[in-house]
Amino acid sequence: MPLREIKDAQNYLTLLAMSTEHCAKLTAVGKVNNLDEVWISENPSLLMVYLNQYLPNLFRWYVAHYKRKVILR
Repeated sequence: MPLREIKDAQNYLTLLAMSTEHCAKLTAVGKVNNLDEVWISENPSLLMVYLNQYLPNLFRWYVAHYKRKVILR
């Protein structure tokens, strides 16, 4: 949905929000599998946060490459 079709920010945030049921399901899966840490997020933002946290050089390269790709469009 294009941003200009969204009338107010609250509706936009509601569209981006993960449902409570989905979040609870992911939390339960982590608990059942005895995971020490569970990152719950939508993709690809989770990948970006993970790369930035654990592989900062790869993250910087990816962002620079992606910027170039977007600019060339």
